[in-house]
Amino acid sequence: MIKAFIFDLDDTLYDCIHVNNEAVSALCEYTAKELLHIKTSTVRVAFDRARMQIKEQLRDDVAAQHNRMLYIEKTLELLEIPPVKYALEMYDYFWNYVLEHMKLYEGAEDFLIMLKKKKIKIAICTDMTVHIQYRKLRALGIDSYIDSIITSEEVGREKPAPEMFQMALNKLNVLSSEAIYVGDNLKKDVIGPTKVGITAIWYHEEEQTPYLRAENYEKMFELFSKLNMENK
Repeated sequence: MIKAFIFDLDDTLYDCIHVNNEAVSALCEYTAKELLHIKTSTVRVAFDRARMQIKEQLRDDVAAQHNRMLYIEKTLELLEIPPVKYALEMYDYFWNYVLEHMKLYEGAEDFLIMLKKKKIKIAICTDMTVHIQYRKLRALGIDSYIDSIITSEEVGREKPAPEMFQMALNKLNVLSSEAIYVGDNLKKDVIGPTKVGITAIWYHEEEQTPYLRAENYEKMFELFSKLNMENK
């Protein structure tokens, strides 16, 4: 019997890549024109270098590697500008842009509503810092549907570490056989949960795959009906 659905957040419930790219471009333009009065391209080159350096500096399984404040701090350092002068304004500008422009995938909210009506628990399991993920859920208007949130910041490891999925099961108080995991990253969101006994659905457009797959939420409804029948 299905008792819980565990979702990745970014690029599973909304288009993160698109809005993030737009936000970075907007941030670089804002910083160049409103704060530093230099070329936008100069800021963008520094930002891209900063992001790469932070990711190289930190382990690839820690939440801090996603921290935009670290990217911004390093960007200003590369531009030889004291970070304390503009970092907070830049950080707020970036996340305000993301939160104002992000939109749920079509059908995602209807799917969450259906799960709640069926008394199925819902969790978010995400590689990110906890504060901003809570803000995203609120901005998307789906916070009231979520029973638990698990972040790599809390666990101290990133997906596909089994600790991430085990904490999700513990918080929801369900067995691995009673949960379904949905995510867009094959390694992190499909192979990872599968190794701990959770049935996984790959939210992706790939056609040739041995895994359960849904390219949109219309397909998710179909898969749910099939899985629900099999697990009765």
